[in-house]
Amino acid sequence: MAEKETLIKHIRKLLHKLSLTEKLINITPSALSGDGYLGMITKVYLVAVNNNGSTKTLNLIVKSATANPGVRSQLRIDVAFKTESIFYEKIFTVFDRLQTENGITEPFISVPCYYTCTDYLDETLILEDMKEQNYLMYKKSTSLDYDHIILSLKTYAKFHALSFALRDQKSDIFEQLRQEVKTTFTNSHPKELLQKFMESSNADLLASLSQDERIQNKMKEIVKRSVETLLDEGTQENEYCVFIHGDCWLNNLLFKYGNSLKPNTPTEMRLLDFQFSTVASPASEVSSFFFINIANELLVDKHDQFLELYHKTLSDFLVKLGSDPNKLFPWDGLKQQMKKYSIRGLLSSLQAIRLLRVESDKLPNLNNCTDFDDVVKQFDTSFEKNEDYYKALRDISLLCDKLGYI
Repeated sequence: MAEKETLIKHIRKLLHKLSLTEKLINITPSALSGDGYLGMITKVYLVAVNNNGSTKTLNLIVKSATANPGVRSQLRIDVAFKTESIFYEKIFTVFDRLQTENGITEPFISVPCYYTCTDYLDETLILEDMKEQNYLMYKKSTSLDYDHIILSLKTYAKFHALSFALRDQKSDIFEQLRQEVKTTFTNSHPKELLQKFMESSNADLLASLSQDERIQNKMKEIVKRSVETLLDEGTQENEYCVFIHGDCWLNNLLFKYGNSLKPNTPTEMRLLDFQFSTVASPASEVSSFFFINIANELLVDKHDQFLELYHKTLSDFLVKLGSDPNKLFPWDGLKQQMKKYSIRGLLSSLQAIRLLRVESDKLPNLNNCTDFDDVVKQFDTSFEKNEDYYKALRDISLLCDKLGYI
């Protein structure tokens, strides 16, 4: 009851902000265990009346932070919600203005966010429910098909290009926003906790290479430095750093299918969940997207093509934004960054590779955890470590070796 009352309190604050009078609030809690790892996801159908007497309906998603003291004592949930609020309230607002000023006709578009609250223990975001706009998660799978990969890379390219253009044209605004998101959910925790969280996935990575001693030995050295690699502040100071999504697994990618002649080909895309976002090399995000979402056989065959498509889209968009891609992010710069930061992308993808193999009703639920050991256990025991899983880990290691990333 207390949770419902708190949720209604925030909805009524939103109504006041929008100058609307309440007529109906219909609340439907999420039925899936892992819909919100750091809190709760609730669907809200809202009917209200504006000052002119016209009826307005809103389909909303409310993200509410867990108040569970066992989880809150271990995880910096406040930082995650603050980061996401900054992206919706500030960064996307600046990006929208930049695109409008340059007359962009096919812009990067974020999910509409109507309300944020970052008060401790009361963190809340209210977003538009994109499923009511016919946006869908990709069908349950461990990898995207070709058409979805192409649209995803184009979307990330535009998203990253906006950072380059902002830093080029309004460096003071870029720097101010960069400073606001340098403290992240990841780097706000002690190294010991991160090491504990990564122990199992690191061990699985090495176990997957038991038949290839040469690459296993390379990975052993990488695993020893895994926490330091993920916490490396150098990527935040990198000359090519951009605002990154930071959580590009399938559940955070929504697609719309607007061509009746090609019903399985996506025409629009939106990104969800910016709680793990920060500033970093775009290569860390591109490589993470590659390792999480593309089947190894396709990635081996099309890696260079995909990378070239990403860079061409980013470059073309930068030109439309009025900046010079050859100065801001040349092709050689991207290749150098991929070589330097793909291991960071690999390490940050390990948990997602696990989660893609978990049934929806068995996804980790942190709301009932009492301490950090419970959190680790949720991520380690919610799925079967079968040959498909170990093959995925082995394949990305072999690919990194082939490409010279390790």
